[in-house]
Amino acid sequence: MNVKESKLQTIIEYGILILVSIGFLLLFSLWTTPLLPKWYGCDASFFSMAGRGILHGWVPYEDFFDLKGPYFFFLQALGQLMCQGRFGIFLLQIPFLSVSLILIYRMALLYLSKKQAVFVLSSFLFLHVAMLWGGNTLEEYCLPFNLLCMYTALRLMRDEAFGELPGHAFLYGVCFGFITFCKITAAAPVIGITAAFAMLLLLRKNYKLFWLYLRSFVCGLVLIMIPLLIYFGMHGTLNDMFYAVFAFAFKRSVDFAEPYNLTWELKCFGCIFAFLFALLYKKELRSPERLVLIITAGVTYVALHFGTPFVYYFTTSMPVFLAALILFMAVNRPFVLGSSCKQLICVAAFVVLFVYYEDNCHDTLMTAVKDRDNTYYDEYYQNATDLAVFIPEWERNDVYCFNVDMNWFEINDILPCYRYPVNTPFFIALDENIGNNLRTLLDANPPKWLITSNNIHDEIDFVGTALDEKYIFIYSNDLGSIYLLNDNNEENKEM
Repeated sequence: MNVKESKLQTIIEYGILILVSIGFLLLFSLWTTPLLPKWYGCDASFFSMAGRGILHGWVPYEDFFDLKGPYFFFLQALGQLMCQGRFGIFLLQIPFLSVSLILIYRMALLYLSKKQAVFVLSSFLFLHVAMLWGGNTLEEYCLPFNLLCMYTALRLMRDEAFGELPGHAFLYGVCFGFITFCKITAAAPVIGITAAFAMLLLLRKNYKLFWLYLRSFVCGLVLIMIPLLIYFGMHGTLNDMFYAVFAFAFKRSVDFAEPYNLTWELKCFGCIFAFLFALLYKKELRSPERLVLIITAGVTYVALHFGTPFVYYFTTSMPVFLAALILFMAVNRPFVLGSSCKQLICVAAFVVLFVYYEDNCHDTLMTAVKDRDNTYYDEYYQNATDLAVFIPEWERNDVYCFNVDMNWFEINDILPCYRYPVNTPFFIALDENIGNNLRTLLDANPPKWLITSNNIHDEIDFVGTALDEKYIFIYSNDLGSIYLLNDNNEENKEM
């Protein structure tokens, strides 16, 4: 095959992967797919709402508060710039999933045939059906950055081109910085790869290359941080950003809403598979490959034990799992089941991973195929619009929600007027200053309109008190209740 035909075939293959990405998202990204226009997810809606707010002049952590990093919210703004609402996010997802699939395919082709590469891709897509959740998760946007680092690491190790490590380190620094300023635990694969190569250079006593490697990594990290330092420095919110993304996020990560359990461990079996494979196949794997797999699997495993084990968090385990799967298939070629005890142990770990995620995958598949006429979302959509119909257009910038999902804002194309619109009771429990700020808001500058859950008196007592003292009940349905500020109360207060 000549070079021209080879390039054409590559373009065709990449085109197919892009089409697969679009079809996959249409079917399984339930909260962003254009096929289900009334299906909204709370987290997905909050993220796109934040993107909308940034386009309207919001500054993250000053005008809205969350523990996700600024690069993630800037991505959401990019999606809203392309097209406002759910479709903008869908458009944003396509290149990220397409690049992820292309990188996985290229990773596999470093060691395997094209048919085997398709098996690796199919394995990922099966797991991604479950891990995608409803779409627009932070982890799916970080995935291609982690995969890019793993791809370059595998290519470097295959070719034994360790003299290129300083150049790779610059890329790792950029990717680490980008992911860290989305969510630091999602950077676990990059941390593992970077640490493994640093340790390799130290073990080989190549100190000159080690310091070049370290310097290049820092340069990449600094480069990706500069725009953030300028942006938040200009807005005077640099401390707010660092507090939210690191200090507050750490408080969240060690506040375990769910104790360790077997299910949590089963979700981590991508890391366990990679660790076992690297540990057992000492002779078949070269030391750099074993080092990268062991350290990356270990770092990722530990990172996934912070916070709450939501299924989409475990997308972070895919780079090391896929790398291990590719190398496992390469060293077991031709594959004969039962050829060794260590092979059976790895196969068992692989099967455990897929058997666990089969239930999640099946649920999403059945929802995508059979549950598209689910009336819950139609009723939710109608309830959301019914609550908003009372608010005049010119007062839609003076609305605040307590314990009503962010779906409400996205459905009605409204932006909240205060910085703590989501996870309010949980955030108050983590930082008492948030509760004090909200009390001050309701006392000194109460919003014109309040949307609350129907159990707000039990959930946030001081909000219930403010409603009783300052607001007039307007309307209620299964979604929540709407209240209007009592102007007479405000006039009497001034007198």
